[in-house]
Amino acid sequence: MKTSLRLLAFLSIIGSVLADEAASRKSAETILEITNASGAMKTGFIATIAPMIANMKRQGMPEAAGTEMTAAMSEWFDAEIKWVEIKPKIVDLYVREFTEQELKDLLAFYQTPSGKKAIIKLPVVMQQGAVIGQEYAAKKQDSLKLKVQAIVDKYRPK
Repeated sequence: MKTSLRLLAFLSIIGSVLADEAASRKSAETILEITNASGAMKTGFIATIAPMIANMKRQGMPEAAGTEMTAAMSEWFDAEIKWVEIKPKIVDLYVREFTEQELKDLLAFYQTPSGKKAIIKLPVVMQQGAVIGQEYAAKKQDSLKLKVQAIVDKYRPK
C-alpha cells in the first residue's frame, strides 16, 4: 500500500513537472513568434558579416566584391539555415534559462509600448553595437596579432 502511494505521488510530481515544461515551451515559442526571432536570426548573421566585409574593403577589396559577397552569404543563409530546425533548440534554451513565471513576465512586457518598441529597436541596437565593437577591436588588433604570432612561433615545429 505504501509503495503504491509513493508511486502515485511520484507519478503526480512527474506529471506536474511535464505540464510545467509544456507551459514553459509554449511561452517560449510565443516569445519567439512575437519577437520575430527567425528574422532577428538573419539580421544577426548579416550584422556579423558586415564588419568583416567592411574590413576587407578597407584592405582594398572592391565595392562590387563586397556587394557580391554579402549577397552570396545572404543566399547561403536563406538556403541552408532552417528556422524550423533551430527553433526547438532556441525554445530549449529559453526553457533552461527562464522559469515559467519569467517567461510570462517577458510576454507581459512585450505587450507594453516599451516592449513593442524593444522588439523593433533591440535588433538594430544589437547590430549597430556589434559593428561598433568590431570596428573598435579592429583598431586594436595589431597588438593581438603580435601576441598570437609569438605563440604560433613558439609552438611551430622546428
